[in-house]
Amino acid sequence: MVFENEETKRKFLGFLGLCKRAGRVICGTPMVCGALAESKKPPLVLYSLGASASSQKKVVCKCDFYGVHAVGLEISPEELGHAVGKTGAMAALAVTDAGFAEAMVKKLFPENDKTASATN
Repeated sequence: MVFENEETKRKFLGFLGLCKRAGRVICGTPMVCGALAESKKPPLVLYSLGASASSQKKVVCKCDFYGVHAVGLEISPEELGHAVGKTGAMAALAVTDAGFAEAMVKKLFPENDKTASATN
């Protein structure tokens, strides 16, 4: 997912920070993969396209296996980590609230506003 401009990217990352402050984000590839294996799965997983190929593959394969919507973001792992208040790089995170996940999908894919759903 490539952002249209820096303003759109900044607003999306700000919304991601809001989700984290609300306690609705699971941070880090190992924690995300663990959450996917639980009975109550997160409705949306976001990962950095700047992360290592093995991290991306691990996240995408787990999401495919468990039927969870995964979106690759054209941002660095450092930017993703900074958005949720972490000092280091972060390859992936999961949004655990269906409402926040739905709003994020609408922000990421506004052209598919009526058909986009994070819970499919």
